[in-house]
Amino acid sequence: MTDTQYQELIEFLAAKFDRIDARFDALEQRVAVVEVSLESLREDVRQLAEGLTATNERIDRFEASVNACFDRLENRVDETFANLSRRVRVLEDRE
Repeated sequence: MTDTQYQELIEFLAAKFDRIDARFDALEQRVAVVEVSLESLREDVRQLAEGLTATNERIDRFEASVNACFDRLENRVDETFANLSRRVRVLEDRE
């Protein structure tokens, strides 16, 4: 191989490596952007999970409150029915 051919080969390989380096640099930049986006997404998911937990707690409290109201209503209906049943028996006994 002549000195000229050797020099041309070195220049050719240097140009190839420069392009490869540029592609790796571009890839590194894209990975950095993805990492930043991923971190932001993690924060969004964390906030969403906290909000969901708070919502579930509120729903649980609401459910307990509604259940307590239904229990009171059921007791009142049972009492009213018992009173009505007693009154009907009294009326039936009068006949």
